[in-house]
Amino acid sequence: FSTYAADYAAISNAYVYNPAGNSWAAPSNPIQGNGVNVLATGYNCTGMIGPAYGFLLDMVNYYPGRKIAIILSAYGGKDIAYFMRGNSSGAYDATIAAANAAVAMSGGTIRGVLWHQGESDSDAGKLALYEDKFKTLVAAMREDLGLPSLPFVAGEITQDSQYSTYSRGLAFNAEISRIAAGMQNVYVVSSAGLTLEDKIWHFDGPGMLTLGRRYAAMVHSILPFD
Repeated sequence: FSTYAADYAAISNAYVYNPAGNSWAAPSNPIQGNGVNVLATGYNCTGMIGPAYGFLLDMVNYYPGRKIAIILSAYGGKDIAYFMRGNSSGAYDATIAAANAAVAMSGGTIRGVLWHQGESDSDAGKLALYEDKFKTLVAAMREDLGLPSLPFVAGEITQDSQYSTYSRGLAFNAEISRIAAGMQNVYVVSSAGLTLEDKIWHFDGPGMLTLGRRYAAMVHSILPFD
């Protein structure tokens, strides 16, 4: 995450769902959603930029005249188990409930899931278990949303060779790419060239903007709806 920049203006014809108020809002940075909290590193997500902004910025250009919306469920510093169905965190249930409520209110269609997580699972012990957990999570979300072919687009974590997280980032990125290659409608966007804010894991503002745009480009390539 990187500190909010005032020149990242509101985006026309794009919306972010607010589960607390069961309402839609026009997005402007910082884009916040349910579950935004303090990271394990001590960084506070409040007022920070994530990939959602860059994603929406390009999606409205790819599909002029179409309303583009996201249902943001952001939880910092968590391993994949935190997001899984049945976990005591409640993150999974909250996400499914928000998605269903948003669709019921807007009449829109859920086109895909943007997944960016992995730093907390990048050590060797947890990484060995990641494939089973990821596949279980994808299957559960597809089942509970009634969308058996729902695309998932995962983003790579850092691969900046300047920092100590480099080797763990490379290992995780290789694993998520391997997993995606063996699944239907699961894709990966690259983090190549993205720089860090905190010299640990978190991309800076330009990096987050670029990552979001890479998500948008991938979605556009796999969902060429008019």
